Amino acid sequence: MKMLNTTRIRAALLGGMALFGPVLGGCNHSQHQDAGGRPLAAPPRFTDVARAHNENVAQLGQVWGAASVVIRSTREDGSVRSDQGEGNIMLMRPDRLALRVGKLSETLFWVGCDDERYWLFDLASKPTTATAGRHDGPGRARSGLSGSLPTSRFADLLGISIIPEDEPGTTQWSDDGTLVGATFPIYGDHLDPAGFERVWFEAREFMVTKVEIYDLNRQCIVVSDLADPEYVQIAGKGDIGPRMNTRAAIGVEGAGVQVNLYMDRLEDGRERSGAPAKITPRSFQFEELVRALSPAEVIDADRTRPAPSAAKGAAEGAAEGAAKGAAKGAANGGGAQR
Repeated sequence: MKMLNTTRIRAALLGGMALFGPVLGGCNHSQHQDAGGRPLAAPPRFTDVARAHNENVAQLGQVWGAASVVIRSTREDGSVRSDQGEGNIMLMRPDRLALRVGKLSETLFWVGCDDERYWLFDLASKPTTATAGRHDGPGRARSGLSGSLPTSRFADLLGISIIPEDEPGTTQWSDDGTLVGATFPIYGDHLDPAGFERVWFEAREFMVTKVEIYDLNRQCIVVSDLADPEYVQIAGKGDIGPRMNTRAAIGVEGAGVQVNLYMDRLEDGRERSGAPAKITPRSFQFEELVRALSPAEVIDADRTRPAPSAAKGAAEGAAEGAAKGAAKGAANGGGAQR
């Protein structure tokens, strides 16, 4: 979550937040009752909700886990494509993602991003491709699945991002009084206002149960339903660490994309007891992944044509055996593998 504190932007966003109340159902006093019909007190203050959440996720700056993934997407002709497999997920706040999906030792998909670009390696189709574009580039609207996946906000959608305590925000009860919703502004790559995010918390323990992302027109664009929290192992902290949801159902509104993610054996991915780190910088470096995974075609989504230099690098890397080296590293938990 990128933050910017200026008087002008704050004023504009406060106006947008004021318009959110009626849309999101947080201003009707008849809804402020619990399941037994008893009136509810005012919801907790935004700063208190943000602070409690941030304490819960403070140690989750990076997360590694085994993952089972099902990705459903709608093709241009209206047919539905469904892909599933096992793999690993690697996250590094605020906006780095590496999600490997495969079967046995073969990589079928690699979805990821850094702070500037997103990418999708499709190694299940022939010819194999790697599509990449800038987060704020024109290719997002025309590059299909690769542009539809909300890669840079995956940490948000899994409920482990830090919520800015000093930004303008509002809170509300759910209709039945069991959840607390916190709504706050979010920003784009150039720290321009990008929309709003609403996070729903279980009222007692402040575990995140749902995340919704809205554009500046207050249209919902992504919804993530979260469940089944488990402890995350943190190096040097013993067996009991912070909790994180292990199941996420992420739907991209209007794009026909649904991602069902099931995670297990969650940890921080750092070096421990002589074992190498499972999260390394190259997991989030597109050029390294191109050399390792050797797609037949590298596509610049913002130009809609192959990127010759990257394709050449892939060929040279494969010729030099770079793919084998990276695959070996992935087997140890830190890099890409085919």
